[in-house]
Amino acid sequence: MPRSRRPQPAILITATAAVAVAVSGCGGAEVEQAASTEVGPIVIGTAAPVTALDPAASSDAGSRLLQAQVFPYLLGSAPGSSEVVPDLAESAEFTAPTQYTVTLPAGLTWANGHDLTSSDVKFSFDRQLRIADEEGPSAMLANITWLDTPDDRTIVFNLRTENDRTFPQVLAGAAGAIVDEEVFSAHGATTDAAIVGGSAFGGPYAIQTYTFNELVDLVPNPSYSGLIDTAQNDGVRIDFFDASSELSSAIRDGDVDVAYGGLSAGDVEELGAEDGLTVHEAPVAAAHGTPDMPEVPAIEGTQVAVAAAGVEGVQLDASSTLRMSLLTR
Repeated sequence: MPRSRRPQPAILITATAAVAVAVSGCGGAEVEQAASTEVGPIVIGTAAPVTALDPAASSDAGSRLLQAQVFPYLLGSAPGSSEVVPDLAESAEFTAPTQYTVTLPAGLTWANGHDLTSSDVKFSFDRQLRIADEEGPSAMLANITWLDTPDDRTIVFNLRTENDRTFPQVLAGAAGAIVDEEVFSAHGATTDAAIVGGSAFGGPYAIQTYTFNELVDLVPNPSYSGLIDTAQNDGVRIDFFDASSELSSAIRDGDVDVAYGGLSAGDVEELGAEDGLTVHEAPVAAAHGTPDMPEVPAIEGTQVAVAAAGVEGVQLDASSTLRMSLLTR
């Protein structure tokens, strides 16, 4: 099984009751599970390993796949659209050539019950820039000079470059994840165990079971507020595979509903020719440098999801990340 440069302890998190999440060996915060739908858990297979759950410490495809499900983002794209619009945010716009102002809705909370305010947003971007992990996406934030938070719902991004039209895309991408300042460290990467144990989730899902690069069980997060109000399934199970060939066999044999991440071009071509399997593709947002902006979004290559027969709602968002909350069968 592939592993990251950052050694992780063996972590197993299991639900101790229908509405509780707990970490083996220590007290875990309880998370009320969203009301069940008629659709059972969707099984996602991936050959893209996670480097770290902390968004400041990773920006690879495997980590991003999981982060996009459990952390909130100020901006995003609606299903079927590439246009960047408010997601967690209530509004977002340039209020001056070098100021981008975001307003949050009232009453936001994390899955653990902590208030989600402008202070969390400022903390999230400040820590990324401070930590500047070589595996993380902090270089994408090069245009930020500082953030102001005049009240609990307002964030003002002060920028170096005037009228930076790529900035909304940055907030919708890997560098835009918002984290709980009461759980995450301000000065270094936070371990997966601490994040899961603290139930520090504000995305469409919360993590119920977590074994590093082996298995993740996600349950709908009733505290989530964003573009997709309610997950269309009862939950998602993510199974990790060592190689593209193993993942390819799993989708062929019906062991997974969707294969995403780590598939070779040859395997994708073969899977696309098989009855009952559907290949979904989307352009990948990459980063390229310019003199004024060291890192700006660009398009490079494609991302692929292969769905089994009967699986609906496969959508790749503007940053080519699979929207698991839309999946049904």
